Amino acid sequence: MSFRLTRRIRSYWRKSAVATAATAIVMLAATSAGALGIVSYEETPFTQAEIDDNWVVDRSIPSGGYGSVTFDGRTNVLEMRVDPDNRNEPSPFYYTEGLLRQSPGATALRADLYIDPAWAGHDVRAGFWGVGHDGASVRSAYPIVEYHQVGGAAGWRVWDSDNGQWLPHPATTGHGEWATLEIILDSETGQFVMSVDGATTTLPVLGSESLGEVIVNMYNYGPGTPAYAMHVSDFAIGDVLPSPVEKDDCRKGGYVDLGYANQGLCIAGIVSNR
Repeated sequence: MSFRLTRRIRSYWRKSAVATAATAIVMLAATSAGALGIVSYEETPFTQAEIDDNWVVDRSIPSGGYGSVTFDGRTNVLEMRVDPDNRNEPSPFYYTEGLLRQSPGATALRADLYIDPAWAGHDVRAGFWGVGHDGASVRSAYPIVEYHQVGGAAGWRVWDSDNGQWLPHPATTGHGEWATLEIILDSETGQFVMSVDGATTTLPVLGSESLGEVIVNMYNYGPGTPAYAMHVSDFAIGDVLPSPVEKDDCRKGGYVDLGYANQGLCIAGIVSNR
């Protein structure tokens, strides 16, 4: 098991290895926000090289270490650990420990988070953060989905950047299960679609045109509280493909201009929007 306890300053930009990662085309289901169509995802496994080269510390370094591991039958899983006796003490802002990656131009982010049975009975925060960028690449919103367990109550919540408050998310996930998290920027409705296992809620984009960064983190509750670990896998960076107006727009090579891999996927984009 390999962990990194020293901060590495790395290039924020995608490496050639990422460019060769597999691409998944995923159909979007209808949501209350109107996010319909197709997302093209670029799979970006949490290999140790990917973590070392493309992820940097955000706020505080994971106090118990971090690295790429095999976990629960999955390979290339990011493991981050909290050590309560090794908390960064300047202020509560730095009690959040995590890693950040640049995702320039992305309009969708996806990852699986394991809801660990070992979390039962104590306080836990495990978050998947999108960072909205406006047209000038300035941070404009923080669409966050977080598993939050405090005082025996557990559930999902999202961060409302507009009003500066946490709001409940309708998803439910049991201990011992992987949850698939997605943050999708729906430019047609001006909403972030926040999805946990297909259950969704929405947040305003507040001028965001892309999800320019992504953060995974957890909270260190300090001395006298239990140590715990967070496991994240199947991370992917995506783009919401434009929706053609008519099927004929896909034919005679039109699907290429619309950003689709082939004519069939292009036509499927129309069907899914009806």
